[in-house]
Order: sequence, then C-alpha cells, then structure tokens
Amino acid sequence: MFQNLFQKILSAKKVDIKLCRDSIKTELKNEGVLPQIIDDIIIKINSKLTNKKTDFFSSNQATNTIENAFRETLINIFGTDEQHMTLDLHSKNRILIIGDYGVGKTSLSAKLANLYSLINYKVSVGTIDKSRHGSQNQLKELIGKTDAEFIEIENFDRKNSTEILKEIELVSNDSDILIIDCFAIGDEANQSLLKEVVNLYDFSEILFAVDSIHDSLSSDLVINLYRNQQIQATGLCFTKFDGSINIGNIINSRVLSLKPIYFYCDGESMNDIHLFNPTNFINSTIDLLFANIQIANPNKVRIESFQDFGHYFTNHSNPIISQYAVDMICDRMTNEELYSPIKLSYNKKLELCNISGLDISILNKLIMKFENIKVIPTDQSHLSYNGLIQE
Repeated sequence: MFQNLFQKILSAKKVDIKLCRDSIKTELKNEGVLPQIIDDIIIKINSKLTNKKTDFFSSNQATNTIENAFRETLINIFGTDEQHMTLDLHSKNRILIIGDYGVGKTSLSAKLANLYSLINYKVSVGTIDKSRHGSQNQLKELIGKTDAEFIEIENFDRKNSTEILKEIELVSNDSDILIIDCFAIGDEANQSLLKEVVNLYDFSEILFAVDSIHDSLSSDLVINLYRNQQIQATGLCFTKFDGSINIGNIINSRVLSLKPIYFYCDGESMNDIHLFNPTNFINSTIDLLFANIQIANPNKVRIESFQDFGHYFTNHSNPIISQYAVDMICDRMTNEELYSPIKLSYNKKLELCNISGLDISILNKLIMKFENIKVIPTDQSHLSYNGLIQE
C-alpha cells in the first residue's frame, strides 16, 4: 500500500497536496478497500493535509502527515482495546462458527476449543457441516490434538444439519462450552438453513470467520449478511494471518459489520490462535506501510535478498532467530526464492523450519516483512514489528 505514492514523495523536494490525496485514494483502491470506506478515510486525511498553510510541503512533512492521519483513521475503525467474548460461568455457552467456503472454520473451531480447554473449561465440539465429505472426520482428528471432547454423530451422512445439532446438544449437557463448526454460508440456501439453526438454541456467540488474505468474497459475504440482515454475528475472527494479509479486507470487514474482532489465527498448530490486539495491529500495519519512507535518516541499509534481511534483523533487534539459522535457511533456498521468498511452497517452508528449528509462523511473518521492506533505516526503532512474536 502507498508504494507508488511514496516513490513520488521520495523523488520530490516539495510535495503537492493534490498529488498526495489522489495517490492515497488510488492506493487504498488497489488494496481492495471499498469506495464508501475510502471516501471516509480521504475526508480525514484530506482535513489533515489542507490544514497546512501552503499547497506544497516537504517530503518529510508529507509522509509524517499521511502516517498520522492514517493512524488516527485506523484507531477510529478498530479502537485500541482487546475485545473478549462474554461467557456465562453458570450455564452452557454455545458458540457457532460461521463463514464462507475454505476460510478455515474447522481449524478455528479446534483452535478455539484448545484455547478454552487449556484454561480449564470443559469444552465439547461438533460439526453440522454436511457440505463437505469427511468434515466430521477432519474435525475429529483436529480435536484429538486438544483436551476438548469431540461429539461424533452416528449415521452423520443420513441426517440433516438441524437433526445433527439436536443430537450434539443432548450429548453436551455437562459442557461449559459447546463449539459448533457450521457449514459454509456463501449461498442463499445455506443462509436460510443457518437461520433455522440459529433459531433452535440460544447461542452465546456467533463468530464470523473471515479469510484475511482474499478480499472480495469475504467483503461481499459481510455485506450480504449484515446489510440484508440475514444473520447477526456477534464477532469476527480472522484466519490465515500468516499469509499475505489483505489490509483492505480487514478494514472492510470491520467497518461493514461493526462487530468486535476477537481472535486471529496465524499457523497450523492448535496454539496458533491469539486475541486480536487493535493497537498491535495498527502499529504493525503502519510499520509495514511506512517503513520505506524514513527520509530524514541518510544512513540506509540496502536489503536485496532474504539473507540480507535476515542478517540485518538478527543484528538490529531482539534475536528471535540466529544468524546461523538464517544461513541454514538461505543455503537451501534457490536464487529466485532468496529474492522472492513469498514464492516458497508450504512444504518447502516446513523443510526449512525443520532444519533451522524456526517456527513456521515466524518464518511467514519474516517473509512478509521482507516483502514490504526493501530499504531499512539503521535506526532500529523503525524496524520493530509489533506482534511478530506474541508475548
């Protein structure tokens, strides 16, 4: 985001306000932010820009003004505090996981079950997903990696989703938390079925799983659910946070739903689920977007390959990865992968992590950081990536 804008700013001694405004609008559009949301963002940023007494200002003034205005806008959208689900300590809490095809609802269900079972809740998990062959077996396998209980329904394929839910409800009577993995709700027929499911029981939370990588499908579904009042989810959970995150999609989903973001998932392990911290997310987003424009510092380090980046990272920040591990990884990467590690396959990443002892979620985030930073200032305060490792 803003790459073309910042290239223009960097090449100019004085920056035209109109250039900034038009370029911001273009870059937001390229990120997939919806037009009505772009208009709101531009109004705030434009008010900042036009507060200047001149129509032209220095490149430093331009970048600082844009960064501050964008930060304020993100704070208005996401807030600053973590949001927590409200659980009743005296009765069963039913949590329904909804979302489109392929967003990771089943994995989210298992990770959420693991999260609460680790803090001594008695958790039961079941699925009513009839749209995928083997959905019950897949969830059963994942729950087997946790301390939660999986509720398996006999003759699953011969029963409809509401019948399955009623059986799960009966078996889970002594549970503190019952998590239901729902079918995909991308089409009208399943949205109608979802209404039936929701009307059967009082759900404490209906969590909308949103793919943080792909934009249009998730945004369209959010619009369909909320604007047409098909179903009112109580909160959002972002999946696939270890991929190439689509900032526009995350902004769109939050603005369109006006619901709290509870969690995000960023890996394959059952422990890879975290509370969504708006402040960390905003700081990380700003860091990624504006890392290339610290113009005042003339001392730059040119980062051309992933190995260059790895060495710089180990020397200028808290060492979460050793230089030796960086070299082990890079020695097994092709020349193309060294200069464009985003092309690494998942299996190749696993191989590299097994060799180096690095967690795959950290490797993914280092790759994301490298893809967004080609020139890094030597002042390490600009290098920090809040949330790279959860404290």
